[in-house]
Amino acid sequence: MTTVRVLAAGTDTVHASAAGALRPGLKQELSELRARAGENGLNVDLGANTEAFILQPHGWRGYLIWLRSARIELMLGAPDPFPPVFIQWHSPFIHTYGLESAVSMVERWLDQAVMEVRAPLRVSRLDLYCDFQGWTPKVGDLNHFSCRAVRRSLYEVPRQTHLMGRRFSGFTFGKGDVVCRIYDKTLLMAARGEHWQEELWAARNPELPVWRVEFQLRRRALRRFGLETLEQALDSRQSLWSYATEWLSLREPGVDSNRSRWTEAPSWRAIRRARLGSPSSPLVAVRRQEASEERLVRGFVGYASSLGALGPNQDLDEVLRWAGALSARRLGETGREFKDLVESKRSRTRAERLFRLRLHTSAMGAD
Repeated sequence: MTTVRVLAAGTDTVHASAAGALRPGLKQELSELRARAGENGLNVDLGANTEAFILQPHGWRGYLIWLRSARIELMLGAPDPFPPVFIQWHSPFIHTYGLESAVSMVERWLDQAVMEVRAPLRVSRLDLYCDFQGWTPKVGDLNHFSCRAVRRSLYEVPRQTHLMGRRFSGFTFGKGDVVCRIYDKTLLMAARGEHWQEELWAARNPELPVWRVEFQLRRRALRRFGLETLEQALDSRQSLWSYATEWLSLREPGVDSNRSRWTEAPSWRAIRRARLGSPSSPLVAVRRQEASEERLVRGFVGYASSLGALGPNQDLDEVLRWAGALSARRLGETGREFKDLVESKRSRTRAERLFRLRLHTSAMGAD
């Protein structure tokens, strides 16, 4: 069996809540603004000059207020006995600054702009992962896993246009408090048009796919280890990884009817011994921006060429002038100004623009 090479190992998802008291008047203010939010939400700034949010026109589960940003999902205003604040960190944010810095930045911002009194963050979900090459899972490997989970299933990605049939993409084990997913990470990235993770894989062989083992640990599982706060959970990541990779393990087939007595596969041993760190790169944000621009340009060219096909012109400049005239007529019918649409969407990306500016400044200082 080919030797497994670990490319990156860390934390991909963090969910946490905060008990305490919101800043006076904040809940009422956001509730009134939400009533004016259209289908696409409303741009709001909670202060501290670090976060620009889109206020959603509806809440999230038991939370009255749902705000989205480039860095986090922020939910506010759940009734007692639930904590008034719930936060979900976005993976690109974690992998741009590093996990510890991303958590600290949000904590400082909560204290400055959102909460008057705050208890330590309580963890509700932690996803730990290991990205690797050297072992390519096959469908037949499903029967070689020893797992304490009752549920075990195969899953596939949707049919791709350049393939015949369906391409196997991984496994899922468990449901609820502990779930493991083993999947072709490069295949998923290609399907989503996202490739920023490549900045974390310095030793990657571009000729081979990158696979991921990922464990999702929810609140009840973490509580069984006595982990209440987010700080405790982050300090215990390596122990949690050791437990998870024993909860599920790949075995070499043996004669014993009990799979747990089979010898542990060398590939799984390498994954189990992976050291969880905080993989990060300032280029993650740059790669995400490039991907967004590429998607928009691709869509723009597609629409422009389709519009050109409806008229007599094949020249791009002529088609753009025609498109401008049609767009102006459409805006006139709706009573909206193009500059207002641009400003609205520009404000949605203001946080990401500030994010990139800081990263470039930081990189220049490091040089």
